[in-house]
Parts: sequence; structure tokens; C-alpha cells
Amino acid sequence: MDKTNETSHSRVGQPVSAYLPLNYLPNRHHGDFWNPYHRDMDVEDFNKRKFLQRLGAHIARVRKSKGYSQDRVCLEAELSRGALSKIESGKVEPKISTLALVAITIDVPLRRLTDVEF
Repeated sequence: MDKTNETSHSRVGQPVSAYLPLNYLPNRHHGDFWNPYHRDMDVEDFNKRKFLQRLGAHIARVRKSKGYSQDRVCLEAELSRGALSKIESGKVEPKISTLALVAITIDVPLRRLTDVEF
């Protein structure tokens, strides 16, 4: 068998842009891959503190809409009351596993709990 046929489809030596679609090229601002759902926002425009406050307020609204008190969520999810209070007030950045635990406890999909505009 001719070796040129075996390697004719090889991407060795080609730039990444030669074989990836344009929407997979790195973002010019911070190196993440392009996300078709991402609005035009520069990294400099992102305010982490405000985002965490919006996320926390949203989590509290969802929790209340499902009829759960903070105490009930903490008891069922085995979280400290202080931890949930800090998350809902935007004072801490919650781990995704903690958010998943809260979502399971109040019986909502994780994506509903994290569906916050930034």
C-alpha cells in the first residue's frame, strides 16, 4: 500500500484554522472558544460581584417560588444556613456541585437555577 495515501488525510503541520469551523476559533479576548449564545461583551465589561448578586437573587426567587425556606433547603441538602445565605446574597461564588445539590433539593433543573442574564 502506498504510504502517501495513508497520510493524505493527516492534519499534521496544518494550522488549527485549516480544519476547524470558524465558530471554534479562539475568542480574541480571553482564549475561550466562541459560543453562539454569548452576547457581544468584553471581559472588561463583566462585573463578577454584580453577576454573583444577580445569580444569588435568582436562586432565592426560584427557591421561594417552589415553596422552600432557606432552613428547609439547608436541612434537606445538608448545607449550612450561612452557606446558602451567602450564595443568595452574592457574597460567595458557589461551586457547581453546590448549585446542583440545591437544584435537586428544590426539584428544578440546574439550568433553571443558573439561567441568569449577564
